[in-house]
Amino acid sequence: MKKILYTVCSANHLAHCKTMADSFVAFNREYTVVIALVDKIEGRFDANEFAPYRLIEAGEMGIPGFAAMTEQYSVIELNCAMKAFVAQYIFKQMSPDLLFYLDSDIQVFHSFEILEKMLDNNALLITPHFTQPLPDKTFVPRERDFIRSGLFNAGFMAFSNGEIASKFLSWWAEHMQDECYYNFEEGMGVDQVWLNLVPLLFDKVGIVNHPGANLAYWNLH
Repeated sequence: MKKILYTVCSANHLAHCKTMADSFVAFNREYTVVIALVDKIEGRFDANEFAPYRLIEAGEMGIPGFAAMTEQYSVIELNCAMKAFVAQYIFKQMSPDLLFYLDSDIQVFHSFEILEKMLDNNALLITPHFTQPLPDKTFVPRERDFIRSGLFNAGFMAFSNGEIASKFLSWWAEHMQDECYYNFEEGMGVDQVWLNLVPLLFDKVGIVNHPGANLAYWNLH
């Protein structure tokens, strides 16, 4: 079985990215790791320092409208927008059976075997920001904060190669072309807010409620 982990980052997060990848492969050695870089190397650093991970400039992936997106989005918005397109590129060029996404600032402490088994019966995996009522609405984040920023966190996702994942990525990428902004007044929470619709629009969507998955400030309680 072919397994790939990918992430998307800009050059200023490459140190975080290498730390994430090193922690991941320490427990998941059978994976290929792909780092999609939204800006250019241009001699600013030695890409060989990231071997054996594959470092690829997003601008070299043939992503439709990439140049326009670099102009219309901030750096963080561009990073978020690229997740769908990079996943499409990896499925097309490398044909993995399983594809996992992690944000570059995550650290891994365990094998992903439990998540892999979830993909036996699911085409997509997503993680909710929380799974029980938050303890006190006077502290942030509050439940209403997630209503506008997204019920699911886009820092982790997983895909099983197939028709459902392909349809989801096409749908997501279409929105990412010009609807990946931070603008809460318009209901825009970059790539993440669109995940609210995924369990409604697609079959075999697994919601990962395991307390060890995607632990951060929003679910530390």
